Amino acid sequence: MTTKRRYKRPWNKFPLALEEKVVALKEKNPSLTVSNACQIFEKNRVKISRKGVWNVWQRYGFVGFTKDKIGEVTDCRKYQSISPEVKENVGQIKTMLNNGKIEEAVNTLNLLPICPEDSILTAVPKHNLSLKRQSDLLMLESGKISLRHYHKMAKNLRAKVERKRMYYTSLRIGAEEGAALTYLEKPKELLKLTTRLRARMQGLRDPWLRFTFFLLEGYGLASLLETGAALKCVNECKIIIRNLPNAHFLMGELTSLYYKLGKYREAIFWAKKALEGVTGEYRKDLYSGLVGYLTVSGDYHYIPKILKDEELEKWGYHTRLLLCNALFCLNQGDFQKAASLAEEALLSSRKEGIGAFLFQAVFVLACCRAAVGEKTKAQILIRKYNPLIKKYHLEREYFLQQILMENSCLPRGIIKMPPIRLAHLFYRAKTTMRARDYRKAWRYAQTQKLLGLFERLALFFSEPVVQLLKKGKNPKLPRTFLRMPVFQIDPPVYHLQFLGSLRISKQEKLISGLKLGPKHRAFLIHLSMNKSRRISLDDLYHNFWPQSLKPSRNLSHLMVHIKKALGLPSHLLKIRGDFLICNFYFTTDYGSFGETLAQAKALERAPEWNLARAEYLNAFKIFRGAPFRKMYDDWSETTRQAILNELEGEILTFAQSCLAHKNKKEARRVLERVFKIIPYSEEIKVMVASLPKS
Repeated sequence: MTTKRRYKRPWNKFPLALEEKVVALKEKNPSLTVSNACQIFEKNRVKISRKGVWNVWQRYGFVGFTKDKIGEVTDCRKYQSISPEVKENVGQIKTMLNNGKIEEAVNTLNLLPICPEDSILTAVPKHNLSLKRQSDLLMLESGKISLRHYHKMAKNLRAKVERKRMYYTSLRIGAEEGAALTYLEKPKELLKLTTRLRARMQGLRDPWLRFTFFLLEGYGLASLLETGAALKCVNECKIIIRNLPNAHFLMGELTSLYYKLGKYREAIFWAKKALEGVTGEYRKDLYSGLVGYLTVSGDYHYIPKILKDEELEKWGYHTRLLLCNALFCLNQGDFQKAASLAEEALLSSRKEGIGAFLFQAVFVLACCRAAVGEKTKAQILIRKYNPLIKKYHLEREYFLQQILMENSCLPRGIIKMPPIRLAHLFYRAKTTMRARDYRKAWRYAQTQKLLGLFERLALFFSEPVVQLLKKGKNPKLPRTFLRMPVFQIDPPVYHLQFLGSLRISKQEKLISGLKLGPKHRAFLIHLSMNKSRRISLDDLYHNFWPQSLKPSRNLSHLMVHIKKALGLPSHLLKIRGDFLICNFYFTTDYGSFGETLAQAKALERAPEWNLARAEYLNAFKIFRGAPFRKMYDDWSETTRQAILNELEGEILTFAQSCLAHKNKKEARRVLERVFKIIPYSEEIKVMVASLPKS
């Protein structure tokens, strides 16, 4: 019984050695035509026909693209025509893998012109694959592994194939490397890469590669605010789209470039057009991008009230949806939920794209602080990330930040970008306090699809809005949005500091002379930690008066004392049916602790240890002592233990990070400080004893 050969070549193909020369010639010179290749072989006295060269290049995926598929797929391997030879050998490889003949399967796989089956690539050892098959596997792993690792892998693989003079393959690997650089927000490195690889593409007819490199170059230029040059790349991309049938995938990719240029009107147009033809996972990704654009344009009625987080292996997908949901909640006036979602986005974000996502999440948190009238704290929060914004070359975000800091001295060319121009117009309206300047900013936001951004700027520049409301005029903002404290004359917002002795402030002024008993203090803290403005009376009775025969009477007396102490009008705290209605707002130091901790963890993953360390220290400084002092009701006891357990876990994690960064003295100093708050913690005690004294 004869055994089958590992690689079955058709009988009518010319010798493998000659085929390898034809392939190497195209790899070495990607823009080489069939006629020029025949001339080169003729000079070397090798007889080969034009059709022979074309057939070899077609089987190896260099020419003969299926144009109606180019604009529909996310992987350039999928628009190549598959020959019967490849299909037959793929079946043999699957049989070998099923029989456990891994080595034979790998050898056959490496000899294939192209590999159309993803399952085969992942079923064999990576180190045994040829460079060509490794490049196929690289495209398959996009979005599924760590972004920094993916970029490093692509860069190293490109260097290897270039040393082998496989320049056509290096272009495809370079496209993946460039995509990773866009997520990493490294525009200078991206432009350096595209300049180098574009030099090898003169005369190349591969529309997928041409589109990709125009897109990447435009993205890098837009990141550095070179708008004119970036728009030229946009035009080149549109020409390629017009010359391809069903180019929906390319339309979807073009939206990211329009977004980077701040042209949301065009981004929304192309995203909706792309959604008409794309399917599968890319449709989910494109839809999440469209939702992000709509949160900026203010078209919230197109956005589902609950954004379902579907499983999708894409860098930053989950974080992006959380931020969109946070902006949606902010539009509805629920700034507390928006802050919670932004904090969750910081905690969920991985290393990939952390620069852009970090600023977006921090901007949402700053908007939430501005919503309660804490404009100074919001500005401090944004200013704190100025070094990181510069490092990641977030030029547009940097200049937007400067306007929010009320610095109007910007380069003239920068103001042409729509988001920056809108912020500049709004700041001018706040400076002049003229209604016509405010209306001019609103009209510009409407025409450029920036009404969502307009709403968020109104939180920082609220003075013109408040003036219009006083005059009984319509500022053209949502009613739910206008209910936020920043637009009220005397906002009922209180700041509670209970991580230590209780302190209560209103409009950043400490309320002195408060005479509140333990039960009153515990009740106020309970109100401040409850995110709902409707609290069940049964829950209150169970938490504070479980043994009382008349808990409703106790609650009524307690409410009278609290209203008198805080100067609260009766309608802001009242009982309706079976619920306690709380119509005023609280911010707490415990909430600040959570926000600061989330920022520290995001910075540590960035990795930005020095900035993360400073945020960790700021978070732990918020604790002035043990919370709920002399409060012994069941709810206070349970909540105190939960907060102290959280503090213990976070301080031990921080200490481990300090040890990893060889900062033992600081770890001991912080542990000793927290040990005074939690003196019963054996883990902290053991760790302090193991560290050197400062």
